[in-house]
Amino acid sequence: MGNQKKMSYLQNLIVSPELFIVDEPFAGLDPVSIKLVRDLFLDLKKEGKTLFLSSHLISELEKICDEVVIIRKGQILLEDNREDLRSRGHTDLEALFLSIQNQLLA
Repeated sequence: MGNQKKMSYLQNLIVSPELFIVDEPFAGLDPVSIKLVRDLFLDLKKEGKTLFLSSHLISELEKICDEVVIIRKGQILLEDNREDLRSRGHTDLEALFLSIQNQLLA
């Protein structure tokens, strides 16, 4: 599965789209491949490309994202700029996500 996913990314790079929509980009990848894909996304970001990533690996998204949207059952629970979140003390996206989940369960 990992090689198939990497090949899909490479095929998309050939046409050089301005927008990449990727669901679970790190699923099924080993640690080396995760870093390669993360670096690829960071390079695309530097080139001004827009990345829309959906993932359960919040720690990886934290290294890439500028904007954060947390969605549960089709409802937006949080939508904010990463820098604004940091300025309000939310430096750990995973902790923020778990806090929101706990509030929903209470």
